Amino acid sequence: MRFVLLAVVLALLGQGRMVDAQEKVKGPAGPAPRFFTVTEVAKDHVELTELSPAEEVGHFQSVAYRPAPEDLKITDAAGKRLTAQEFRKRVTEGTVVVVSSNAANVDPAYLRVLSKDTIVLVGVVVRTANPAPPK
Repeated sequence: MRFVLLAVVLALLGQGRMVDAQEKVKGPAGPAPRFFTVTEVAKDHVELTELSPAEEVGHFQSVAYRPAPEDLKITDAAGKRLTAQEFRKRVTEGTVVVVSSNAANVDPAYLRVLSKDTIVLVGVVVRTANPAPPK
């Protein structure tokens, strides 16, 4: 009987701690970042390609951007700032990078799910999809 009473008390105390932990979790405030593949690393630019769903189900479209790394804010997911030279050393064709969906830093809530060495770019002007016309 004492064992059951002790188990109930511990369970209730544990639940209170879980609620506290859940209350402390803050969801993201900004938009989700986008994922791009590095398709070229040149002297004056890097080509980033995004594969996104097309209007027709099951089809995809590819959009490429060619920013100069010197024009970007480059960090890793842990927040360490990288120079354009360090960026060029760390990426090769096929590397996946995360790109901010707006001009602001990627919200830390999104970065927590990434590997700490994931490259994060801010400053790539990314075109947003046009909403589908009403039917």
